[in-house]
Amino acid sequence: MPGGGPRRPAPRALRRRGASGRDPRRGRPHVHPARGPARAARAGRARGARARGGSVSATTATAPRAWAAPAGPPRLDADAVHVWRLALDAPGAAARLEGTLSAEERARARRIRFSRDRDRFVVAHGLVRTILGRYLDAPPHRLQFRAGPWGKPALAGPDGGDDLRFNLAHADDLALLAVACGREVGVDVEVVRAERVEAGLVRRVLAPAAHPAWDALPPARRVAAFFAAWTAMEALVKATGQGLAQALEQGLAPPADVLRLGPVTGVTAAGRRWSLRPLDVGAGYAAALCAEGEGWRLACWRWSEA
Repeated sequence: MPGGGPRRPAPRALRRRGASGRDPRRGRPHVHPARGPARAARAGRARGARARGGSVSATTATAPRAWAAPAGPPRLDADAVHVWRLALDAPGAAARLEGTLSAEERARARRIRFSRDRDRFVVAHGLVRTILGRYLDAPPHRLQFRAGPWGKPALAGPDGGDDLRFNLAHADDLALLAVACGREVGVDVEVVRAERVEAGLVRRVLAPAAHPAWDALPPARRVAAFFAAWTAMEALVKATGQGLAQALEQGLAPPADVLRLGPVTGVTAAGRRWSLRPLDVGAGYAAALCAEGEGWRLACWRWSEA
């Protein structure tokens, strides 16, 4: 996602519009800013101060609801993280969303050889623009993006928001979009294949102190544990904005607690503290979310055009 531009007002928390919670102009959930950037920043700093000094543990935010299309516009507060589940093979979605892409994105799509992969690219990037545009109350095609030092996309330009952070991951026909206000996020999803389980790779991904925990796992649990470790590592790396090779060289690794297939807080990386939690996206997939800080609330949504 290319782009650059001047700094602009940060997004604010979101509130419902109208008694029905739906925008009558569009007939489906609409998000609208409600909290100023200064207030959100103060809340974020307060949370960061509370987070410092913690330790690695298997605790996190309250459990999210099952993936469902929101009945009204979801409210994104400074202490919340939203994850959207996106179906990339929805009939007609590529044709509907192509017009939201930038010229550079359309050119990238044309270079993709296979039509199925090309359509999935269009849908994924088009839905990123559509969903972020609703948080910002901005037309999707007007959003601009810039890349960080290691390629992590971020909003830029006059219609963006310095405090709105996001991250996209996809595997086959499934994509996940994580969105937060004032905190970095990373998300990963992988197709589970038993033949991909490699003990040597797990030892590279996990911290050395976690190797005995892996060795102690019974064989029946190793496939799930492998993908829990791998997706946690990918989500952590993406949240910090680093490249995977650089992260491995620096010894960045999730703790042994990720092998328990539960949430983990108090992970220190890139000079900040992070929380990890697995995401249940259905049989055949493994997924994980990483978000800056502790004590945030998770909401999981399914995108629907209806």
